[in-house]
Amino acid sequence: MVFALPDLNGGGAEKAVINIVRNWSATDVAPVILLSRRRGRYVCHVPEHVPVVTLDVSLRARDIIRFGRRVRDELADFNVRTVVSSLTAMNRMILRARLLHYLTCRVVVVEQTNLSVRLQRQRLRWLRAQELKLLYATADKMIAASHGLAEDVASTLSLPRDQMECVHNPIDVEQAQQLAYADNSEPLAQDVEALKRPII
Repeated sequence: MVFALPDLNGGGAEKAVINIVRNWSATDVAPVILLSRRRGRYVCHVPEHVPVVTLDVSLRARDIIRFGRRVRDELADFNVRTVVSSLTAMNRMILRARLLHYLTCRVVVVEQTNLSVRLQRQRLRWLRAQELKLLYATADKMIAASHGLAEDVASTLSLPRDQMECVHNPIDVEQAQQLAYADNSEPLAQDVEALKRPII
C-alpha cells in the first residue's frame, strides 16, 4: 500500500502516515511512502524498513506528464494495489495520473483541510472547484479527517455527503504516554509563573 504526500514537512496528515507505518502489522501488504519532495521534519521518523520513493517533481498541473511517468516508473517494482493520497495538491496529481493511465490501482483520497477556505484564497476558484469535483468523483474512496471536514468537502464540491467517510487521524498511544509523563519544566512555563497577577 502506497501512502502519497507532497513531503513530510507539515502536521496532521504527515504525522498520521508516520504513525500508521510505524505501527503497521506484519502482513503480506507492506507500506511504501511516496513523496513529491523528500524533505521535512518527519523524514527522520520513517522506520528504516519502510521504502520512501521520491519523485522530485512539482505538483503543478503543467508537470503532470513528468509526474505520471515518474510515478509509473518508481512504483513499477512494487505490487501496488492501493494508493492512499493525502492533501489536496497530491490528491489532484494522483487522480490526474490515473486518468492518464499512469496508475491502474485503486486510489483513496484523504482530505485534511477546509477546501472552502483554501479555494477562497485562489484565483479562478470556481474553475478549480469544478476540476476537484470531477477528479474526486473518480476516486475509489474519499476520506476526511473529521465530520466537519467531510461536510465542508461535500458542500464545497457539491458532492453527496454519503460519499465522504470520516476517519480520524490515528494516535500513537505509546508516544502520548511518554509525553504525558515527561518532564514539563519548560522555561516558558517558568517565565509565565513568575509574571505578576492578574495576567490580561
